[in-house]
Amino acid sequence: VQPDGKLLVGLWSRQVLVRLMPDASRDTGFQVTAALDSVEAVALLDGGKIMIGGSLSNYGSPLGYLARLNPDGRADGSFNPPNPSRGMTIGAIGVQGSDSVIVSEGDGRLVRFRSDGRREPIGMSTGYRVLQMARAADGGMIVAGDSYRSGDAMVSGLWRLNPDLSVDTAFTAAGSAVRPVV
Repeated sequence: VQPDGKLLVGLWSRQVLVRLMPDASRDTGFQVTAALDSVEAVALLDGGKIMIGGSLSNYGSPLGYLARLNPDGRADGSFNPPNPSRGMTIGAIGVQGSDSVIVSEGDGRLVRFRSDGRREPIGMSTGYRVLQMARAADGGMIVAGDSYRSGDAMVSGLWRLNPDLSVDTAFTAAGSAVRPVV
């Protein structure tokens, strides 16, 4: 949900991203011009821009798996991520600040993308699917994903990253699966 009450909706079966007005009518001023195979993650950025992740066919040229849109739905040409690995998927997008987002790739690896599209591995991998990320008040990130069993112990699917993106080892959570909440 955007601050103005409009709602971004990825319609996987119709391969489109739409924006709905508060009364649920379609916002005709929002025109995504790309061929979208699927939108797996959406994040609102400062200034009204929108980061999308999934299978994105093109905006006149191959995009791969991550794109930034202007508030009207057009591609933001100043964001140029490197060509993706074949089969790359996005689990979640977390806004870290005005100049970067944290993206979970399909294998649980977390990567930072700067405002110009530069990719910076941060050396952290959950090893499991990440479903949601949110910025903590201190600039760190809360990361939610699948829990898993290790021997007789259940390992939590909820982690906290410090502002420098190192794992907060003092943070502990109950070991149950976490599902995304809208």
